[in-house]
Amino acid sequence: DWHRENHFKLSALKAIGVLTGKFVKVSAAELKNGGFAKKLKAAKGGMLFIDEAYAVTPAVITEMVNKVPKEGGKVAIVAAGYKKEMDEFVQYNAGLESRIKYRFHFDDYSVNDLVKIINIKLELKGYKLTEDAARDIGQVIESGTDQELRSKYNGRLTDNLLQWASDEMNQRLPLDATGDQLITLNKKDLESAIVRFTMARPPVKKDPTLLGGERVEHQLKLWNLDQYAVLFVRAGYRGLTDLCQLDEQRLR
Repeated sequence: DWHRENHFKLSALKAIGVLTGKFVKVSAAELKNGGFAKKLKAAKGGMLFIDEAYAVTPAVITEMVNKVPKEGGKVAIVAAGYKKEMDEFVQYNAGLESRIKYRFHFDDYSVNDLVKIINIKLELKGYKLTEDAARDIGQVIESGTDQELRSKYNGRLTDNLLQWASDEMNQRLPLDATGDQLITLNKKDLESAIVRFTMARPPVKKDPTLLGGERVEHQLKLWNLDQYAVLFVRAGYRGLTDLCQLDEQRLR
């Protein structure tokens, strides 16, 4: 399913002329220890897509600033992530910010958008919906989630919903189920899936670039400068000793 969905996405990008060569998708973790240079070389002539780019380490950002000018025109680099975090990522290094030619902000998906996405994924996965499920799926999503949750998960909400709904279907089916019974989700499956999703969501993971900087974050909070804590921790300030030359007045 993963390969079919990504093949669909790549085909769409190629169809509209955005992607003309290779496509290399990486996570922040894959770019450590010289990984950026390797991935940049692998994507030469195509596109390097960095997902959740705000999680890259300061060392990787420095490598980006040094490597990108030398590879200009040879590869398109796309860095993606949540707006707030990406704004901080871009501002971390003036050299990096000056090399970013275009910025795009995509609005959150509406409930109708999510329904369209689900219908596409249902077809890709080979599932069907009962008549009432197809009719009321938008209402199930809207009543079972709030705007904040939909904004946080966006398209990933559809993956979670379908996974939980599939589990619900498998649990209710008799052992002798056959044919369309095995691939048809009903409204109750969707309603139960939404409940399970909202009750059993995985804990929010802390940004890996901020690990170890808790004491710095706490101290800046005491100085009412907590809005700058992320920038300092990402810049390498991990312990109180790192702040010893920066008292509150100097820091301000």
